[in-house]
Amino acid sequence: MIALLEATDRDLLDALSTDPLGALAEHPDVNLRLVPETDTGAGCTVAGGYRHNETPPALLVTASLSRRRQAFTALHEYGHHLQQTNLDLGVALLEHDSDEQLEEASCQVFASRVLLPDSLISSLTPQRGPDATTVAAYYDSSRASRAACCVRAAELLVGGGAVVLYREDGIVDATASTGLIPPARGSNQASTPLVARALSRPGETVEHDQTHIIYSTGTSAPLYGQATWVDGYAVAVLQQDNASWKAFAPTRTAPGTYTGPSKFLTCDVCLQDYIRTDDLCRTCQTPRCPSRHCSCPISARERPCPRCGLTLHKARYTAFDDPTTPCRDCA
Repeated sequence: MIALLEATDRDLLDALSTDPLGALAEHPDVNLRLVPETDTGAGCTVAGGYRHNETPPALLVTASLSRRRQAFTALHEYGHHLQQTNLDLGVALLEHDSDEQLEEASCQVFASRVLLPDSLISSLTPQRGPDATTVAAYYDSSRASRAACCVRAAELLVGGGAVVLYREDGIVDATASTGLIPPARGSNQASTPLVARALSRPGETVEHDQTHIIYSTGTSAPLYGQATWVDGYAVAVLQQDNASWKAFAPTRTAPGTYTGPSKFLTCDVCLQDYIRTDDLCRTCQTPRCPSRHCSCPISARERPCPRCGLTLHKARYTAFDDPTTPCRDCA
């Protein structure tokens, strides 16, 4: 995505790095709009939305966000625009088994790399990988949001791990990870050893060698953790090994705990987490998400629109079972 802009519009890429909101507000190919959170819709990992069926396509950004978070969200949504309007990027998505997850992840990384290019962070990143104080240094040295700094740091973790942003009450605000299942956004991690220590020492950098993540099914295996404070929020780096802030951090062999099946599920279609209910699909017998998506095979939940020719999910039709009925966009 960045290579595409480098080849086709280097001036735009430079402008996005310095003033994303200003550059996108003046960009003729898209319409940047600040809207109430209720108008952005579901399906995105940020508080925004992309509407391809408007002319020009709309980038929706929640107006209540901070200026930094608005910039990160706007770039994320512009990433969706690039993915859905460039043939090569679109083909790459279609050829991937998890195309929607790939699109979301790539938009996150795209936004963080535009705001935090290698030229900016190379001197701030320890050779053994970032720690929590590195994330704080990214924030202090750029116009990037805390979430963007977390995404960028997670890319560079040696051996993988998670970078987690917590509100002052220990609730997870944002996560980014490689090779480690992060805590769910909105989950309460205040009782975990590292977060409890950080909350008891506002403004300080703290460490814990036996912390963990709380999941709805139990807890993770023991983790090394370091946390610090970034503009009123706590940010933590959690790793199973290779913790850059320690001279020696070997892999632990102790397992996590398991308390039972998760009450939370993730929809494969809209990528939203939801609570398991008794509303089961009659065909595949899996709980439906709030948008009534299920786990039926693609052939049972998608069909081409007779007008635009696009193959779309049945939620995009008013009468999916009638093959002559067009999609909602064409109706």
